[in-house]
Amino acid sequence: MYEKVGEEWVSKGWNELDHKGWLFKAVSRPAVNTQNADRAQLAQEMSGLAQVPPPSTVYPGNSIHAINHDTGVSLTFDAPGAINAWAAEIQRAGHGSWLSPCPFRGTLETDRAKFRAMLNAAKRIEATEFARPVPSRMRIPMDLLSKKEHIHFYDAVPLAGDGAPGGGQSEVSCKIRVMDDFFLVLLRCFVATAEGVSMRDVRWFHRFGDKFVLQD
Repeated sequence: MYEKVGEEWVSKGWNELDHKGWLFKAVSRPAVNTQNADRAQLAQEMSGLAQVPPPSTVYPGNSIHAINHDTGVSLTFDAPGAINAWAAEIQRAGHGSWLSPCPFRGTLETDRAKFRAMLNAAKRIEATEFARPVPSRMRIPMDLLSKKEHIHFYDAVPLAGDGAPGGGQSEVSCKIRVMDDFFLVLLRCFVATAEGVSMRDVRWFHRFGDKFVLQD
C-alpha cells in the first residue's frame, strides 16, 4: 500500500489484492548495506553468497508474488532467488563481478496437494506440461498493454544492486501491474559500465480466463 507524504507517494511496506482468482502480494523492506552486515547471516538467507562476495546492496525482505487459488500455481520474484541465480552465474563465469547480467527469471512453483487433487478429478496419472515452461509462438499482446484502463494493483520493488561512484552500477528490480483483464510482471536487470549500458527484461503476462501464462 502507498500513502501520500507531502507531494510523494511512499510505500507502507506491503501491498495485496485478490482479483479474478489470483492473489497478488508485494513486500518492500529496507535495504541492507552488505559492507556493514553479518555476511554469515546473509549467506544463510541467500545461499549463493556463501561462495561469492555479496553485492553492495541487497533487499532480503523484498518480493512480489502472484498465486492462483484454483491450481496452486505461484510466481515469485524475490531477492534470495535473484541473488542465488546471479551468484551462480558469477561463479560459473569466474569474473567475480556483479556488474553483469542477472539470469534470474522468477520462480514458478506448484501446490502439490492441489495438483494431485486436479489429477484425481480429471482421472489422470500425470500432466507433463502443467506449470512447466514450454516453447510457444504466442506473443504478449502489446496492443492490450497500451490500452488506458484502471490499474487495480501496482507495485515496484528493488531486489539487489551493486556499484560505486565512477565504477559502474547494476540493479535487479521487479514491477507488477494488475488490470481488469490481465496482469503483467516486469523483471529488469540494469547494468551500466564504462563500456555502455544494458537492460535485460523478463516479462510474465496472463489474461484472466486463459489456462496459460506467457513469458518472454
